[in-house]
Amino acid sequence: MSRMLRLGLWLLLTMVVVWAVVIGYWKVTGTRPDVRDLVLYLGVLPLGTFAVLALLRRGLQNAGSKASERQADAEGEGSGTEAGKDETQVRPATPVAILAGALRLPAGGDAAGVLGAIASPAAPELHPQLKDGSGFPVFASWVEDIDTDAVLQALEAAGASDADIRRFADEQLRGLGLLLPVAQDLLAQVVAEDWLAPPATAAAAGGRGAPPPAPRLHASIFLPSDWPAALRDPVAAWFAEEARATGLDAGQLAVDALPATAGDDIWRHLAGIAPPASGQAPGPALHLVLACHSQLGERSVQRLDQGGRLLSAMRNEGIVPGEGAAGLVLHAADARGGFAFPARAVLQAHATEHQGVSWQPRAAIGQIQALLERTLAGANGLAVDEVKALLSDADLRRSRATATAGFFGQSLAHLDPDEDCLASGARCGHVGIVSPLALIALATERVAAGTASVLALALAEPDQRALALVASPVPPAAEDAAASPSRPQAT
Repeated sequence: MSRMLRLGLWLLLTMVVVWAVVIGYWKVTGTRPDVRDLVLYLGVLPLGTFAVLALLRRGLQNAGSKASERQADAEGEGSGTEAGKDETQVRPATPVAILAGALRLPAGGDAAGVLGAIASPAAPELHPQLKDGSGFPVFASWVEDIDTDAVLQALEAAGASDADIRRFADEQLRGLGLLLPVAQDLLAQVVAEDWLAPPATAAAAGGRGAPPPAPRLHASIFLPSDWPAALRDPVAAWFAEEARATGLDAGQLAVDALPATAGDDIWRHLAGIAPPASGQAPGPALHLVLACHSQLGERSVQRLDQGGRLLSAMRNEGIVPGEGAAGLVLHAADARGGFAFPARAVLQAHATEHQGVSWQPRAAIGQIQALLERTLAGANGLAVDEVKALLSDADLRRSRATATAGFFGQSLAHLDPDEDCLASGARCGHVGIVSPLALIALATERVAAGTASVLALALAEPDQRALALVASPVPPAAEDAAASPSRPQAT
C-alpha cells in the first residue's frame, strides 16, 4: 500500500470519527448548526486533529530513535575499553597494488571530478518523487543520467529470463545502471593494458620449455544483501558476457556475485587478497572488485524511515539516501614485495572496528586514533607526519563531522583542513556498500596526482568504522628488479 493511500485513509478515518462525535453531540444537545459551525467543526476541526496526531506520531518516533541512539552510545562508552581488546583488525598480509579504479557517484562520473566536487560540498536536495512515511519529501543525492534500459538489454543478452528481470526493483535497476559503465571502464583498461597477456620469460624465449600460464582475472561483484539472492546469478552472467564482449578469454575469467550487508564485508574481502604461495605455477592473479548500491527507491526509503535512520527536520542524525558504484583492479605483491604490473597506488594496510563503537565525540576520536595506530603499524611503522591527506565518507550528521574534524585536528594537525581533509558524504549521501571501494578509488586518484600517502576513513555505518592507508608504490630493490624477467616492476 502506497504512503499517499495510507495518509488518505488515516485522514478519512479521522474525519469520520470527528464528524460522528460532533454530529452526535449536536443531536444530543439539540444544536442547530449554522454555516460557521459546519465549516469550523466539520472542516477545520478534523484537519486540525489530523495534523496534531501526525505531529505527535513523528515526535514519538523521533524520541524513540534518540533514545536508541543514547542507549547505543552509552553501551559503546561502557564497553569501549573492554571491546578494544577484541576489535577485529583486518589488514592485508602484504601490500596490494591498485592498478585501476572507476566509480559513478552523485558528485561525478570519475575520481578526479568527484574530488573536485566534494572540495566545495553542496547541501542535498529534496527528491521530486520520494516521500517518507508521513508523506513529506525526503532529502537525497542521486545520479541524473542512469540508463536502466541498457541494464535490461544487457541482462536479456546475458540470458536472464523475464521472471528474473521482473524481480528487480527500481533502486536495484538504478544500482546496476551505475555498475554497468564502471565494469565496462575497468574491463577496457584490463584489455588495453594487456594485463592478462601471457608473460614472456627467458626460458620461453630460448625455446627451453613452455611459457608460464597467463594471469587470471577474479571478478567479485558485491550486491546489497537485502537484494533477492536469485538476482546474483543473472548479474554474474551479465558481467561474464560483458567480459567476453570486451575480448577477454573465458578461460581466464572467474566471476562471483556476492552479498554484502555493510562495508565491513568488502574490507574483509580486500584483506583476503593474498599473493600466490611460494612455488605455485599459475601466473599472477588479478582481482576486479565491484560494488553497487542505490537507496533511491520507495522500498529503501520506507525501510530507512521505519528504522529511524532517515534525515528529517526532527531527526538530524538520519542519513541522506544516496547511490553509486565503484570498482578496483588489484594485484597482491609477490613474496619479494614487488608487483608484476605497474601500480597507480598501493593499499598498504587497513584496520576495522565493529565492537564497542561509540559516537560520543571524545570516545569516537580516541577510537579512530587507535585505528590509525594499528594501520600505521601494519604499514611498516609509517610515521603519522608522512600522511598527506584524509578522505572520509562523513556526511551531514553532526556525530560524523565532529569525529572527523576532531581526529584531523588532533592527529593530522600538520595538514591544511581545507585542502587535505575532504568528505564525500555531504555531496554523495549514504552510498552503502559502495563506500569502501569509492574511498580507495578517490585516494588512489589523489596519490596518482602526487599526494604521497592518503588515509581513507569509512564511518558512515552506525556500528563499524574502517581506516585504510593508500600510498605511492614502493620502488623495488635493485636485485628484485633484476631477478624478475617477466614484467616491469612497479615504480
